Amino acid sequence: MAIKSIAQLKALWVTGYVPTQADFADLFDSFLNMLNFGYLTNYTLFSCPDNTVATLDLSSKNIWILPNFENFNDLEELNVNSNSIEEITLSEGLLSIKKFYASSNTLTLVTIPSALTTLENIQIVASGLTSLILPSTLIALNYLDLHDNDLDVTSVDQILAALNTSGVSSGNFFLNGGTNAVPTGGASNADYVALTGRGCWVYINT
Repeated sequence: MAIKSIAQLKALWVTGYVPTQADFADLFDSFLNMLNFGYLTNYTLFSCPDNTVATLDLSSKNIWILPNFENFNDLEELNVNSNSIEEITLSEGLLSIKKFYASSNTLTLVTIPSALTTLENIQIVASGLTSLILPSTLIALNYLDLHDNDLDVTSVDQILAALNTSGVSSGNFFLNGGTNAVPTGGASNADYVALTGRGCWVYINT
């Protein structure tokens, strides 16, 4: 059945469509993706027991606060692009998460818990981000795009150190553009040198 828009669901309803058992997961996904989280200004927890949602698109939903996600054990992709979020701490329970998108927000701080070792792709572009806390446990991470932000030198150095310590040996990591700080030592930064020496593509301001 696949995820449907509200107009598509209405059209099915008008024609007398009766969902099969296999359709209910997609119907639930459709409902989640239609929620306007912007009206929920004080929520801190979003819990949906026994769901199998793999993708959650919350882009352009007028979100100011990202809640803790509870019981989203199968969630692999979370998109919160184009909102007004100022600070994000990803939920430690998102143990299947692979892709996280949070571009075009008004972010100052993003914290990635060390337990989220399945993360492969993080994109936070043009969000005014000044600080990202990246753990060194993200051994699957192969794409990190933080270009056109305002990362300070402490964050840039910490990100490079975390990537180096994780042991990643391939991938694309963008820390350039915007007013992102030049890492300590510039292109001679020890972690930058180690990463590029292992075959990673790392882009920094110099």
